[in-house]
Amino acid sequence: MSFLYPLGLLGLIGIPILILIYIIKSKYTEQTVSATYLWTLSERFLKKRKRDNKLTGIISLILQILAIVIISLTIAHPVITVPNAAKEYCFVLDASGSMNIKSAEETTRFEIGKNEISELISDAKKEALIRCCA
Repeated sequence: MSFLYPLGLLGLIGIPILILIYIIKSKYTEQTVSATYLWTLSERFLKKRKRDNKLTGIISLILQILAIVIISLTIAHPVITVPNAAKEYCFVLDASGSMNIKSAEETTRFEIGKNEISELISDAKKEALIRCCA
């Protein structure tokens, strides 16, 4: 596998930065203020119900890392090449007035070009048959 834009993989630098942010980020500190005294009973009730704070933090971190990896790979545009695979070719044949000049064999340049293209195509078909049957 190769990448069309390998500099897109520089986006993977965001993973250690994200982990560093999660490590450094400050946890909230509880401060007693007169208005919070009224809520102590409700906080105790909520703390009993909320046990998944660490789990949601880890899931959030994993999803963000996954998003960084997907975006970086999308930007890098990976290309998978298969050996001995068929390739697409496009032939362009000039149809201007200069192609109507006749050569020594009394054929035009345009006809010579068509014949060469048809020979290339027939040779490619023969090679494909040989590879297929071998």
